[in-house]
Amino acid sequence: MGRKYNVQEKAWLESNANGINHIAQCVICQNKGYDEKKLASAKSEIFIGLMKKHFHPIELDQNMYCSECEGMKG
Repeated sequence: MGRKYNVQEKAWLESNANGINHIAQCVICQNKGYDEKKLASAKSEIFIGLMKKHFHPIELDQNMYCSECEGMKG
């Protein structure tokens, strides 16, 4: 399940502090990705391209569970 930021992702986030505002994380598996709804509001096409290069999209429900973990609700 989940994964830590790889070296490239971590370095990019450290140099682009605004990027962290667009990252979403599942509370169960800790899988990280970009929030497509938040990313749509970004003004820079370069920023959007870099987010898509370094991260994958992730959708979370209201409980902050990704689609893979939704079945684990208790």
